Amino acid sequence: MKTNAEVYDDVYRRDPTYGGTCPRHAPIIREILHGFGGRVVIEDPENPPRDDQRCSYLDVGCGSGAIALEVWRAGHNVFGFDCSQVAIDKLLAEYESIKNSGYWSFHAVRRDAETFNRRALVPGGRELPWYGTFDIVGCSDVLEHVESRSSVIDIAEACIRAARERVVFSVGLRRAERLGHVLHHHVLPPDEWRQIIVGAYSDAAGITPQFRDWEENSTYFFVGPGVATD
Repeated sequence: MKTNAEVYDDVYRRDPTYGGTCPRHAPIIREILHGFGGRVVIEDPENPPRDDQRCSYLDVGCGSGAIALEVWRAGHNVFGFDCSQVAIDKLLAEYESIKNSGYWSFHAVRRDAETFNRRALVPGGRELPWYGTFDIVGCSDVLEHVESRSSVIDIAEACIRAARERVVFSVGLRRAERLGHVLHHHVLPPDEWRQIIVGAYSDAAGITPQFRDWEENSTYFFVGPGVATD
């Protein structure tokens, strides 16, 4: 049986359209670039944000970079990771072709989402410096692809713990297959996704968050606060 990484390597290798920009990405890009922490985020690449306006953004499951590169083009510092090395290679090749248009930072690495979890985010004992490192964390089209329910919860908690200002989740609501591979392991209604994410806030920070959520283009969107402190 193939691992998630091997499945997505196959898909990205054989289907050049997979992971590209589509209407479903527009809301999450809009939410990421929206003003945060009382600061105004400038979206004009010709007039990039000042240092005090620039955010640091973590893209969990960045794929081939449809969202990560848009955020970078808008003038922000981006770090992304994905389980597929083929996707990361495509993303870095695209970045190489545009990197001279900006001087803010961009990094992308291969990493399994299942290893980005709450146990790696305990302050003072973390495996990597994720905790509180990023202003905004985006987790787009990831939770529905993770095989175990416990890993879904772990990843949601990790995203919440890693962000200082805002967390943006998006989850596909339709079962998806590509090239013979089943890509969705969890096809749940919006109410159930809401319950999972709100429960992750309770586990991660002991709070019931103020949040916005909605359904659009067969996708569930959830925008809530980050809980990390310096």
